[in-house]
Amino acid sequence: MTLGLEVATPAKAGRPRPAPVVMHLISSLRIGGAERMLISLLSAARATPGARYVVCIMNDEIDGRMLAELEACGWPCHRLGRREGHGHPGYLVQLAGLVRRYGVDVVHAHNEGSRKWAMLLRLARPGLQVVYTLHCQGLAQQYGAVARWLYRAAVGATVAISPATAEEGAQIGAPRLTQIPNGVDLSRFRGVGRPREASGPLRILQVGRFARDKGQDILIRAVALCRAAGLETTCVIAGVAVRPDDPWLEHLHGLMRELGVEAAVRIVQDRLDVEALLAEADVSVLPSRAEGFGLALVEAMAAGVPVVAARVGGPAKLIDDGVNGLLVPSDDPAALAAALMRLAGDGSLRRSLAAGGLAAAECYDIARAASAHALLYADLAG
Repeated sequence: MTLGLEVATPAKAGRPRPAPVVMHLISSLRIGGAERMLISLLSAARATPGARYVVCIMNDEIDGRMLAELEACGWPCHRLGRREGHGHPGYLVQLAGLVRRYGVDVVHAHNEGSRKWAMLLRLARPGLQVVYTLHCQGLAQQYGAVARWLYRAAVGATVAISPATAEEGAQIGAPRLTQIPNGVDLSRFRGVGRPREASGPLRILQVGRFARDKGQDILIRAVALCRAAGLETTCVIAGVAVRPDDPWLEHLHGLMRELGVEAAVRIVQDRLDVEALLAEADVSVLPSRAEGFGLALVEAMAAGVPVVAARVGGPAKLIDDGVNGLLVPSDDPAALAAALMRLAGDGSLRRSLAAGGLAAAECYDIARAASAHALLYADLAG
């Protein structure tokens, strides 16, 4: 069922102004954090009174399972079928047509590629408001003076998903900077974790796209160190490769052969059933070199699975070391191995961290994020 949208009309005296029509714009719909967050947000928004949303996917890179989840949210969904890297002005014409058709007041760009198209729309239609979600770090180093000026001229509000990305936004002078943490559907993960006593192989899980920043190589080296120290482990690294012959994925397989851990580490691709993976894990690890938020950590916490993460970006603020997880130095396989061995030998610690994680996860209910976004849209649209 598609939720109906009516063209906005001026509110009569004494009547509340209708909620603004918001177009959610994203470059592609591959399996990833920004895409997953968009679907969760749109699903939760069905409970937002008066919400009026429409979705547009720019590129032709679409995972069928993700699309099915997105369409199940019930909002009108449009696909432009653009090939990545093509900047034909016809796509801008199509976007402008959707804006007119639905009477769009606000365009919310959910990643860097879609932000550029949203900014072009804003320059073409000055009354349109643009919201951009800042998911990652590093933009301050990429943006020169002209890029920053254009950003401030075209983007009406910036959503930072963590204190780390809020700092990034402040560095580029992002207008109307608002911190709204990512959220998860807590009911989806509640009761998934199955705490065990400290016996048998330690079952390690990492979930995230395959990229050097995610530190999968650090985890593989840590597993090798654990096994060299006599700790029996199994490890599942689940993620998404940019392409089948992804060089980073090939590097990881080569590293596993080099360290002799091919039997202990299993790489799986394109899994959407994160709950099933967490159900078979004793610990969830995020050894990132850079991380804007750490959605995989919140999912693990909500499932009651203890977490270990590198002390970078979002995870450094998300985790209270020793209370709801363990933090280790970034890019340090030995420190990660030490944390894993500590957890393997201490069932009490695993249980206490799991309990702390469950409590912390309550702050990241997707319903809160959906409500906060709705308030931002209304405020921005005036």
